[in-house]
Amino acid sequence: MCRLRELTRSMMSFTWGLSVFGLAQAGNLLSPGRAVAALDEVTRSAREQLGPLTRPFFDLGNNVQRSFVDLTFRAFGLSGCSSCSRSGRTAPRQAPRQGSGWGPMPPIPGA
Repeated sequence: MCRLRELTRSMMSFTWGLSVFGLAQAGNLLSPGRAVAALDEVTRSAREQLGPLTRPFFDLGNNVQRSFVDLTFRAFGLSGCSSCSRSGRTAPRQAPRQGSGWGPMPPIPGA
């Protein structure tokens, strides 16, 4: 019975801690570097708690999510921004492919 009590207390502490952590990260939106470091540390810690059966599922899902974010940023032309690179370096710009995109837009009358 004591183990059940400790498990319940730990689960409640975890959910409370996660809520307060989320609030702190909302405040860190003004300093994204701090938010990235804190979120990466929590992710790393959670991953370390996973066993050999669940860690590959976590890694797969994490890689899919990260790839989706990269794809979305590329779709909006944000793949070369300096804040997108972990090392702080900008990604090399690629020359636009011929025939891709809409090309130059005509002037708007009266503008």
